[in-house]
Amino acid sequence: MKRYVFTGLFALIAFGISGGALYANTFERYLQKGDRGEDVVVLQKALNSDVETQIAVSGDGSPGHETGYFGELTKQALIKLQKKHSLSSKYGFFTIYSGALDDKTRSFLNGTYVVPDEQEVLNNTYLQDQRLIPDLPLIESASPRSVVDGDTVTLTGKNFATSTPNTVRMTYNTVSVFSLDGTTLTFKAESALQDMFEKQAKKLDDDEKDNVKEAMGSLPLFITVQNSQGTSNPYQIYLKLK
Repeated sequence: MKRYVFTGLFALIAFGISGGALYANTFERYLQKGDRGEDVVVLQKALNSDVETQIAVSGDGSPGHETGYFGELTKQALIKLQKKHSLSSKYGFFTIYSGALDDKTRSFLNGTYVVPDEQEVLNNTYLQDQRLIPDLPLIESASPRSVVDGDTVTLTGKNFATSTPNTVRMTYNTVSVFSLDGTTLTFKAESALQDMFEKQAKKLDDDEKDNVKEAMGSLPLFITVQNSQGTSNPYQIYLKLK
């Protein structure tokens, strides 16, 4: 098996690119159904940070009620994450989603997910500023959360400018966008990360490029909205290289 080592620029891409700091999980052991521990709590928080992979809507395992026990609900939520990000294993003609924190899933989570408690750290400055300036723009959600370069993204929130353009900053790109209603912004997720990858990997053949992209998984894109009222909270979506 070939190993590819990217230095400099790719080190930034793989381990957290600014627009804000990236607080990544660090999982060190294989986790499966029946396990317990603090790392299971961290895994459950990571799964609960995305509505598409939440363990439960309410009760045990739901956001804020992580148990630290790897049960059937955690396994099924992890399978959802593996399907969403193509974290499968191939056995002949069969595609297997393990439902365990195997090597591929652990590598993915170690590099891309923000633990919810740490996301609050990212928002602290915004929350402090909002007490002084109540009209600061606020990003509440983004759809979709996982994109490829050129996909259309819609932000939902409040205090987006309607009479003047909003400046939407994402990792390695900035666009100007008008809001029709003050609560939504729609734009294309266009980041220089795709071009950076192509330049760094231009000597690789297609199979080698695919191997590298699979190893890198989804890359974090930090988004903020700025207008005359100030700058919003940072919000994170994920870019999958084409």
